[in-house]
Amino acid sequence: MSSCSTVWGSHEMIPVRPTGAPVDVLATLATYVRRTIWPSDLGPIYPEAMPRPGLSAALAVALAFAALLGWRRLPPPARFALVAFPVALLPVANIVPVVFRFADRYAFLALGMLVPPAAIAIQSLFRVGRSRRFAAIGVVAAVGILLTSTSLALAATWSNSRALWAHATAAHPDALLGRLKYGETLRDLGDWPPAIAEYQAVVRLRPNSPLGYVGLFHL
Repeated sequence: MSSCSTVWGSHEMIPVRPTGAPVDVLATLATYVRRTIWPSDLGPIYPEAMPRPGLSAALAVALAFAALLGWRRLPPPARFALVAFPVALLPVANIVPVVFRFADRYAFLALGMLVPPAAIAIQSLFRVGRSRRFAAIGVVAAVGILLTSTSLALAATWSNSRALWAHATAAHPDALLGRLKYGETLRDLGDWPPAIAEYQAVVRLRPNSPLGYVGLFHL
């Protein structure tokens, strides 16, 4: 492991952490949990550091303690989900920082781990009393409708490059590469003033980087 880290580091494949390692890893796991529960701000590019990493790490610790305290009262499928989901994310939890620190595709395996316990939970709804059953099914249906509407709204942003990167920069204005791609898209469309604004935003985000200045030069 140490030799791999040395090789990757020498080729600039391991970026500098924005926070300390424990906070960084816990905040990464908490970020994927939050996006799984409510994927409202998904995008093609994310900032190197998510907002409020300290708070995210603290919530992850609190969730872990709550799970340990209530472990014996949890049904087996819930125990499986609580263990399998973070374990599946360990390779992309920034234990060794990766260049693209966050990506939705990284969570596919972890989401797959949630399918069996979710199926068991839904099946169990049909075994409870009639009144509780209809209430539970109503809640599941409402959540499903909300997630479907959110998914449709996100899918619409992928209709063209301009819509995609406009959404990406609106959802995550601190994502440097998102700003660059939006500026490039606007430049190719000949929409000069918004393109200038995007490259100027890159300069403000990282004034010591040549990327924003190069974009303005090409513009």
